[in-house]
Amino acid sequence: MKTIGLFFGLGAALLLTLAFRLPVAPSRQTEGELKKPALSLSGEPARTYLAQTADGQSLSQALTAARFGLEWQEHAPADSKTGPGYLGMSHEQNLRAWFGQDGLTVQPTVSEDKRDGGWTTTLHLKAWGYGNDLADVPPIISRKMKENRIEYERASFNPQSEIRDPKLVEWYENRAEGIEQGFTITERPWRNGGVTPNEPLRVLLSVSGNLRARAIDDGNKIELADDKGKGALSYSKLVAQDADGRKLAARMEVSGEGKEIGLVVEDADARYPIVIDPFIASLEQKLRSDVPQLDARFGFAVAIDGNLAVVGAWREDVGSNPDVGAVYVFVRTGAYPNSSWALDKRFGPSSVGGQQCGWSVAISGNRIVFGCPGENGDNGTVTYFQRNGPGSYSGASVTGGGFDKGGRFGTSVAISGNAVVVGAPATNIKGAPNAGSVFFCRVNANGTVEVTNQDFTEAANIQLGASVAIEGGVAIVGAPAGYAQIYLYDPNPNGNGILTVSDTLHATGGNSGDQFGQSVAISGNTVVVGAPLNSEKGNSAGAAYVFVHGTNGLWNQQQELTGADSIAGDFFGASHIAIAGDTIVVGSYAWDPSANLPNDDRGAAYVFTRNGTVWTQQSQILAGDGNSGDNFGVGLGISGDTVIIGSRHATAGNTTGAGAAYVYRLPHRLGNIATRLRVETGDNTLIGGFIVSGTQNKRVIVRAIGPSLNLPDKLANPSLELYQGNNRIALNDNWVDSADKQAIINSGVAPTNDLESAIIISLPANNAQYTAIVRGADGGTGTAVVQVYDLDNSVDSKLANISTRGLVQTGDNVLFAGTIVVGEAPQKVIVRALGPSVPVVGRMSDPTLELYDVNGVSLESNDNWVDSPNKQAILDSGVPPTHDLESAIVRTLPLGTYTAIVRGFGGSTGIAVVEVYVLN
Repeated sequence: MKTIGLFFGLGAALLLTLAFRLPVAPSRQTEGELKKPALSLSGEPARTYLAQTADGQSLSQALTAARFGLEWQEHAPADSKTGPGYLGMSHEQNLRAWFGQDGLTVQPTVSEDKRDGGWTTTLHLKAWGYGNDLADVPPIISRKMKENRIEYERASFNPQSEIRDPKLVEWYENRAEGIEQGFTITERPWRNGGVTPNEPLRVLLSVSGNLRARAIDDGNKIELADDKGKGALSYSKLVAQDADGRKLAARMEVSGEGKEIGLVVEDADARYPIVIDPFIASLEQKLRSDVPQLDARFGFAVAIDGNLAVVGAWREDVGSNPDVGAVYVFVRTGAYPNSSWALDKRFGPSSVGGQQCGWSVAISGNRIVFGCPGENGDNGTVTYFQRNGPGSYSGASVTGGGFDKGGRFGTSVAISGNAVVVGAPATNIKGAPNAGSVFFCRVNANGTVEVTNQDFTEAANIQLGASVAIEGGVAIVGAPAGYAQIYLYDPNPNGNGILTVSDTLHATGGNSGDQFGQSVAISGNTVVVGAPLNSEKGNSAGAAYVFVHGTNGLWNQQQELTGADSIAGDFFGASHIAIAGDTIVVGSYAWDPSANLPNDDRGAAYVFTRNGTVWTQQSQILAGDGNSGDNFGVGLGISGDTVIIGSRHATAGNTTGAGAAYVYRLPHRLGNIATRLRVETGDNTLIGGFIVSGTQNKRVIVRAIGPSLNLPDKLANPSLELYQGNNRIALNDNWVDSADKQAIINSGVAPTNDLESAIIISLPANNAQYTAIVRGADGGTGTAVVQVYDLDNSVDSKLANISTRGLVQTGDNVLFAGTIVVGEAPQKVIVRALGPSVPVVGRMSDPTLELYDVNGVSLESNDNWVDSPNKQAILDSGVPPTHDLESAIVRTLPLGTYTAIVRGFGGSTGIAVVEVYVLN
């Protein structure tokens, strides 16, 4: 959804979003693909169907859908004068939402005797435009409801007209997270000739009832408070981005004595549609062929690893020879946001028609494989290449003709190190058509590839091998008839290609016709399996299932994923799924903007992240220049914070329908930093440093904690100083005495003891360096913690690294440094423990380093970085320690909390520094 997003709610949040979309065009249909079903159940019929059928449907999910569904009422509760509308209950937020004829009214559901007083607030979209010359928004011409979503269409023309081209659609969704509001605008609003070109876009909302708006945190948040000043609801996290992925300055304003909320977007140089959303995926570059060709299906298959990306175009023609196919390799150079992708190699295997090369692609490091399943009358071929340098490749091919004729060997491919897996789902086994088979291959030292093992089924139409994935020695193979097989494979020649089946996965709550197994992905102990014909959110809306390898040796289903706005025929989970650590991206290539456009098929991709054992949708990615029929999301790949999404019918240059691949960077950052150390006197205080990268000011809170620590020797009264360079810019002793006491309270992370200290401040970025110093008031000593919290993820700046210096002693009085990785993607870091190179008296001679996760599990340790098995990665970071006795760890950290500990080797003591540098 292309949206303006804000959090608005009680306790948790209600998400308010403003969406911009392009006009749609007629869709196109192609052969050999999933087709839209004729049957479509929605609303109450869908819930009834789910609740009453016992053939694998999930009753609990049906009840959840009913819990947030909107119900028709003749009038609002306790107010017969309102006229008819829809009632929604936001249970987790204790809110009741009434969707009337022209807007939203919100009330608390808790009884008034448990509150200071009841309240009611109503939001109306009022005006839009530029500067102070705002125009009334168009009137509502229709209202549509489906399950938990309602849409108000607005247009300035005759509502009886046959032309249905609303300029603005205002929509709401009642979800577990709260109530999401959005606006869909098809074009840039009209600008009066008297308005200066640089005047920003303004969208004005009126607030009525007995709540009033007030701006807090420098306009980063708006709070709705009652007449006693008690906050009831709040807006936050306003982020703006244009169609090219460029972030736009955006802010919120309050006017009219708290009766108006203004959303302000600097859109003078922006290309519409604009995306403003609390979760954002920034477009890095749109990739295309150097010679775009109509219907070449460029982007049907994509893969990425680090700075190499591979894109297949299986329908590319050579002269009069159709569907020869081609494979493109792109290389990324430079650091984001100044990075760029360039074509490194184009593989056009031959000019023989029908080979369909590029139907499948895969990459691992500098090794690439791609399938040509149409080769030699659908026997199929797979080609392997190793990149030896810019534009230089060497390789070999593996043919499927000698194994199973007509099996379409190469329909799916995967590679991890020396292991290659190839699917041939059309294989005929003992007279059973389309039974399918899967081949396990190894890459030999001389660059050749040989098949070592094959597995197959003898049942017709199982299509084993329709999808494959492998990481390390674990492979997953999909069979769209309804299962996925887990294999353990050792390609090492000394292991004689050992292959075993460790488990078979089935969807809990799925149906036999869901095509479970049509797509698969693996990362670590987690696999994902797509079921694009799953009908829980509408006929063939689609779903994906997450499985985790348990300590009992079995793979257990962890969660079923669906798109928040999925509807019938979207095929969520078809073609490709990608996973990296705690991030999953699922394609939905037939996604439609609304139920009124059932064959729009422009496509979408959804990003989910895992917190503990729960996966939550974080964002939906749409092509900024997408059009009807593009099939954005038909191909997917992920590596670190980078996602590549194929769009096989996208416009490339001036060629309509040629296909393209979009590369996005997912948001990720160090959400906060914390360091614990015993504070002594003199120079042996606790000194914490951090850098703010990016271009926009970063709002943070810095805390010095002591009395509230659950430690026997805690610092009784810490004081706090903050420096930029050598200039002290803030200080505090006892946060309750701060002039910014209310802002500290509003941050939500105020210290819990009055003697602790806090500084809340907006800091300039551009790699500015800051230092926080914690001392004991009146010369006190003891263990203390310094913390820096990121209070604003709506700007492009980040906490780029942390460093802490202090006296490392023995026992528990060592140096602890903690950080949290937040966002949608893993964060690559280097952690360093320095001593001999620190230019102070009493420095530590030989520091050691340990890294732990939130559960206290040791991830890695190091003493002397030159002896590390990852020495090359430390060198490649660009910031290796300068002394051989210092320690370092390079690691990509999934979302979560981490702690680094610095000790002295052999129990030695001295002043040491611990540092965490962001490398993405």
